[in-house]
Amino acid sequence: MSVTDTIFSGILPVTKKVLTLVMDFDLAVPSVDKVADMALHMGLDGADYNYVPETDLVIAHTGILEPRSSQKLYFEVPTDAGIYWIVCTFPGHAASMRIKLIVTGSS
Repeated sequence: MSVTDTIFSGILPVTKKVLTLVMDFDLAVPSVDKVADMALHMGLDGADYNYVPETDLVIAHTGILEPRSSQKLYFEVPTDAGIYWIVCTFPGHAASMRIKLIVTGSS
C-alpha cells in the first residue's frame, strides 16, 4: 500500500516552484510506476546515476541525499493540466514515497 500526500493542488502551469526535499526524488509525468520500475532495473549502476532513469518521463530530479540533508529542487510547472508525481526512485522506496502534484487551469 502506498502513502500519497498531495502537496500542490490546483497550481497553474508555466509557474516556477521550489521544493526543499529531504530524500532523493524525481518529478515525473503520470507514468510514476513506469519511472520507478525503470529506476529499479538500473541495478548496480543505479547509484552512479542517482537512480534517475534516462527518460523524458522525468521532468526534474535531485541527487541522492544523505540523512539529515536537503536539497532545493527548482522546476517549471508543466504546461499540460493533469496529475504529476514526485517519487523516490531509490530501490524499494517508490511504492510508499510519492507525492501527488495536480496542475489545473491555465496561467
